[in-house]
Amino acid sequence: MSNVAANSGTGERSLALDFEHVEDGHPVRIATPTFIPPDAKDGSHYSLMACPTLFSGHVVTGRVAADRENSAPVRVAPFVDHYDGHDELAQHYGSPLMLHPGAGENFQWQIEDLGGAPIARFGFEIRSNRVAKGRIYVDHVDWSGTPTTVFRRPDIAGKMWRRAWINAVDQVDSRSTSAFHLSQNRGTGLFIQGSRDWQNYTVKAAITSDPAKSFGLAARVQGLTRYYGLVLGPNQALRLLRNYDSVELLAEVPFTWHWHQRYHFTLQALGTLVSGSLNGNELIRHNDPETPLRHGGIALICEEGLIMTDEVSVTARNAE
Repeated sequence: MSNVAANSGTGERSLALDFEHVEDGHPVRIATPTFIPPDAKDGSHYSLMACPTLFSGHVVTGRVAADRENSAPVRVAPFVDHYDGHDELAQHYGSPLMLHPGAGENFQWQIEDLGGAPIARFGFEIRSNRVAKGRIYVDHVDWSGTPTTVFRRPDIAGKMWRRAWINAVDQVDSRSTSAFHLSQNRGTGLFIQGSRDWQNYTVKAAITSDPAKSFGLAARVQGLTRYYGLVLGPNQALRLLRNYDSVELLAEVPFTWHWHQRYHFTLQALGTLVSGSLNGNELIRHNDPETPLRHGGIALICEEGLIMTDEVSVTARNAE
């Protein structure tokens, strides 16, 4: 691989991959990490903690081109490596592009549902119907923004799907029948997912407390003390909070709730408007024009107790 001048429709340089002896039985692959790599998932006393940058539901766009001097047409397929139930990498492919010498193609691939498995790498695979030699140019690749996706435990679980979350609670029970079984002894704990380029979206989860002082969802999470929170809490109330280094109550409505019952939370952040729903009914809507919380990830919130849920969904929205 090399960084070369020209062969770019969007800039002045591109990434070149030189190959030889490529055919169907001997493909060439290049990839870039998007999550904890296999050689860093075990071993150290201090565990690497990170969220992926690429998720199921993301739309990946880009452009690749074949050099004019290539000896034969090649098929270039985008792919992702995701962790399977044994925490080993498995490959999932998008539609291949057939590139004749000198040809270039744009592509768009919305990554299919991988059943909750985290994506560890994105890359390209090159094959040919006959032995080929030549060069492929990668002009650009992008998957920025909020994905529309669902976080849940894969059918064959492993542990890396849980490692894809930032764990800021006291205990995560991996043996529970619930996918997310979180407890916090003192104060407020968060179980965080996502990144700073998430901006306008709806996050949903059906959560049970067993028991908890307060619990719910967070949006536009930028750290342990920066987020919007929609929580059921003391004095039988549903509250919308803004935590930006200190907690501020934005809105509150009475709501009778009970331990051991499941409540369907929906928290939406759209521009400066933040709204909260419970069991399908919107109960809180607040406009926050001066907010410093313009973007960020999601989280499950648990204050002094235990909460459980089986999945958390995120749906990308367009700002009005």
